[in-house]
Amino acid sequence: MFGVWCNSDDGGATCWAYDEFRTDGTFEACGRTEDDPRPFHGEGTYTFIGSRMCYVVTRSTVNFWLRPGSRYCTEILSINESAHRYRDIDSGAEFELRRVPPSAKRCAPAR
Repeated sequence: MFGVWCNSDDGGATCWAYDEFRTDGTFEACGRTEDDPRPFHGEGTYTFIGSRMCYVVTRSTVNFWLRPGSRYCTEILSINESAHRYRDIDSGAEFELRRVPPSAKRCAPAR
């Protein structure tokens, strides 16, 4: 689970966001959505309980999808060296992230 993951709409050819999960239990998410020219940034902590991964946001830009203090949980469906598949518990939607080397992570400065 640790490392940098690419959020992509084209199978990993391009990334619109990156999620980095660190071994100390912290995460950083950054990127830019197609409908907002401003980059977003969020960070916080994460924990695993069985196949459930929960995030608590400690800092974020105003356009990040969660506010500081928010908690969000996903169900991990599968994970291997190249892909991380999960289900959004609230909506039931499934997503797949692709692992990328740390040097591939491109984050605009948080404002």
